[in-house]
Amino acid sequence: MRLMSDQFARLAITFPNAGSNRSTGFTRMAVESAYRDIASRHPWAYLRRRTQVKTVASYNTGTIAYTASTYTLTLSSGTWPDWAKYGSVIISGSVYKVASRTSDTVVILNSNRSPSANVTAGTSYTIYRAEYPLPADFVRANSLSEIGRAWNTLYVPPEEIFDLATILYAPTRPWRYTITGTSQNAKGTQDIVFIPPPGTEQIFDIAYEAKPRPRTLSKEATSGTISISGTTVTGVGTLFTSAMEGCVLRVGDSGAIPTDASGASPSSEEYVIRTYVSSTELTLSDTATTASAVKYLIDDIVDIDPGEMMSLFDAMCKYAIARETMMDNRAELKIEMMEAQKLAMSADAKTNLLNNQNMSSNLYGMVAAREFALRST
Repeated sequence: MRLMSDQFARLAITFPNAGSNRSTGFTRMAVESAYRDIASRHPWAYLRRRTQVKTVASYNTGTIAYTASTYTLTLSSGTWPDWAKYGSVIISGSVYKVASRTSDTVVILNSNRSPSANVTAGTSYTIYRAEYPLPADFVRANSLSEIGRAWNTLYVPPEEIFDLATILYAPTRPWRYTITGTSQNAKGTQDIVFIPPPGTEQIFDIAYEAKPRPRTLSKEATSGTISISGTTVTGVGTLFTSAMEGCVLRVGDSGAIPTDASGASPSSEEYVIRTYVSSTELTLSDTATTASAVKYLIDDIVDIDPGEMMSLFDAMCKYAIARETMMDNRAELKIEMMEAQKLAMSADAKTNLLNNQNMSSNLYGMVAAREFALRST
């Protein structure tokens, strides 16, 4: 596996001056820039994912009263659903946004989207949820379909769906959706918004383009030594953190910190870290070879297809350094990057569709001919 520290080491060989503090900063900025931008250059097969969004049924049990001075909406003869903090409330034909759920019977409305006057006790209402979070690695949707139903839900731009929301606010089966920045306090992620809002539980399957797994460590971890038994890693003098979950543990020997295959001390084993337990204990995703008091390295994986896509990433990193440092050969490195992109895009097809179609047609012809012969005799 290519780790981020491997990428820095490769660039240090290509650019010998990377040892200085200033050059090291440029190198890190270059890697971060290339890693962030590569997903937008092509709909890479490696970065295609699927996810599901399960909607919730709208809720209208009991009645409400509203106090305008505190934006407090109090429920009688019912319990606000757990998802109410993400919901919107219909009161007397108008829609208001919930800011928080403070108890089973009290929610606070958004100060900018709330009634201007008190609402008397005993008033009916409906609360629904139209916005649902998408995975943190989401870039763009390729398709959306409702599981088990032939129901067409089409994409519209955010500005159009906001207009539709003013008239199509009664919960029912959605027939439009859009993608927006999140409103659910997870900055940097995105929501899918349905219009009309869902009135029942539904499951939508979404095929989407993702971005590579983000880096969670600011620097690789190598302090202390580790021992391994089964899936348990026990450290001495280590400083394990929860940010290491999903990272790669590279196991060395008692003498040297392990490197990749091209380094001075190639590692004997590599494993993905599943869970953080404490500063001296981690759990691995797979059973590991037993080890005792050995050196190690923990770092983020470069989450990119190891073929031509990785070659493009290398070229993007080199060009980014040359551009930022105004190197004389930056034009040549840009051409190299563009050629690498052409090769990567060409290599991204993971199957030969024409051959598959020909094989399927030939197989169909053979089976059909055999069946026809049998029925003719």
